[in-house]
Amino acid sequence: MGYAVGPISPFPSDRLSYSVRLAASGSEMRRAAGLHWSMNRGDRYWTPPSRRKRQKALSSRHNPALAAETMAVFIAEGQSAFRPDYLIGSIAVWTAEDSELGPVARFGFFDVVNDCEVAEALFDAAESWLQTQSPVRAIRGPYCLAGEQAPGLLTDGFNVRGAAHLPYNPPYYPDMLAGAGYAPCRADRTYLLAASAAANPMPVRLVRLSPGPEDPQTLNDEQLPLAASCLDAATSGVIRFGIVWEEAGEVLDSLVVIQASRLAGSKLAGRLLRPWFRRLYACPATATARLPRSDRRLALYRAAAGAAADQGFAEVLVGPIPEEAESDAWALAELGARRAHTFQVFEKAF
Repeated sequence: MGYAVGPISPFPSDRLSYSVRLAASGSEMRRAAGLHWSMNRGDRYWTPPSRRKRQKALSSRHNPALAAETMAVFIAEGQSAFRPDYLIGSIAVWTAEDSELGPVARFGFFDVVNDCEVAEALFDAAESWLQTQSPVRAIRGPYCLAGEQAPGLLTDGFNVRGAAHLPYNPPYYPDMLAGAGYAPCRADRTYLLAASAAANPMPVRLVRLSPGPEDPQTLNDEQLPLAASCLDAATSGVIRFGIVWEEAGEVLDSLVVIQASRLAGSKLAGRLLRPWFRRLYACPATATARLPRSDRRLALYRAAAGAAADQGFAEVLVGPIPEEAESDAWALAELGARRAHTFQVFEKAF
């Protein structure tokens, strides 16, 4: 799939030099968190994430996970005769425990202008800092500290509007990581599933989810008939529900489906809004990478398409799904879904 190049933020013509340094205060952390908006503002394919969650992720007061992890944030500033110390790049790096590799480092909050020299300087600063900390075998990313977005770098599908829980970046980022010595180690994909793929009857049930951990096995399991509307038009904000497959009272498989707002779900709004707003968002809530091809995956995605059709949506954006998840790829191909995005996690070994 091709892509349309969004707005790129070049250096102003009067730039004289730049510097990379450790962010030393809360205000500088907030500047680093906000650079994502400066880089992507005006790009019609970008869906802004929660600014508040992004800022809180860099605060140990709001993000308890930082208490057990070592983290540093580096910022790059440009200097010119008329604009001293304006932000042109940022990166966060922290240590974490990986079940396979042991102690590893992760990076995130990576945003930078279209200049490979600045990008490499940011990575050099982060890697040099890591060498002064606990020894690690590799660094991977980009990740989000608070899990507010899926991991990875967008490498394909720049002309398909995503969602707030999906990563987004300008098209030149992958080349910058390759230039800094990073190689892809994992890939996730999203798919666009048309509402017309719905079919009845479907041996699944809907579960209304309250805000919080998105696990149908631990939340309110009030049974709702498939034909009934589980998206309450009187409720505003984000609405979640689950589509689950049960056998002998045990949940074996499930999807979490998100409706961004009650307005977008009305039939009138569905006809008037642009196509990229006429979507539900669905993501598997259970591990699927090793599941064999089965009709239950097919039924779950058909049910998601049916929920979209009932609510006046044109399609469902499904994912992110691991590249090796054969069961999902098979089921979505059977339903005529088309690939929308590819997200890749990059790694550099030490």
